[in-house]
Amino acid sequence: MNFQKALYNVRDARAFLGGLSHSKFYALVREGSIELTKIGRRSYVTPQEIERFVRSLQSGRESCSDASAEAKTVRSGLVATPIEGGGDA
Repeated sequence: MNFQKALYNVRDARAFLGGLSHSKFYALVREGSIELTKIGRRSYVTPQEIERFVRSLQSGRESCSDASAEAKTVRSGLVATPIEGGGDA
């Protein structure tokens, strides 16, 4: 049998996500990337939320690699042009 906690406290969730720092974890919470479950004053993360967050990172990586390829194409076409009115007068 696969026993799994119904809720992970913040420390365990941070460790499960590769040892995220306290500040980075709460930055992700503030931006809405990770949703907390509150019981009284305590904060928890569900296993489903951890899984959803990891999946979003994986799908984001795929779209980032597409954007990176486009950016490389754009960068290769950049040409430096002098700014008018600047420099030697």
